[in-house]
Amino acid sequence: PAPLVPSFSVRLFLVVIVAGVVFGGAARLFCRITYHVESLFSRIKYPPLRPCLAGGMLVLAYQAVGTTRYAGLGIDTIQQALQIPVSILDPILKAAFTALTLGGGFKGGEFVPLVFIGTTLGSAMSVLVPGSGALLATVGFAAVFGAAANAPFACAVMAIELFGIRVAPFAIAGCMVAHFVSGKIGIYKGQR
Repeated sequence: PAPLVPSFSVRLFLVVIVAGVVFGGAARLFCRITYHVESLFSRIKYPPLRPCLAGGMLVLAYQAVGTTRYAGLGIDTIQQALQIPVSILDPILKAAFTALTLGGGFKGGEFVPLVFIGTTLGSAMSVLVPGSGALLATVGFAAVFGAAANAPFACAVMAIELFGIRVAPFAIAGCMVAHFVSGKIGIYKGQR
């Protein structure tokens, strides 16, 4: 079920603008880290060894963290983040594990991890602004992927389709600000 998005207010609109800056920074950082990891793995001359090494590193990392919360799609965590504030570690660790996965040679699967990162980041930030949990999580849901994929308007429309028309001004503003902050870097290298 879609979370209840609060009615429009100037205060919440300004909160979303600030959050959009954070969402854009997160998208930009994710792309840069993923490309850096990919660059490091490209030094391994035998390509099939890259995902083997990355997979081994992931297993060790999951063992060190002590949970597989950041493996797979994480739909349950996304749904939780839309309802209650989650830990700031959720978007950080999901970003790190996903960057290692993609940079290590496993291709595809950027959408849901970026939705996870955005939703949990918005949810975690909501503890700073009372009453903004559902709003920041829903805007983060669309804004981080929108910025990373260089498709802010399409992702704002996606948020409106999923969460209702009340999110429209917030989603459009959050996605556009995030896209502006993220710059020209994106998850799809061939994109113009």
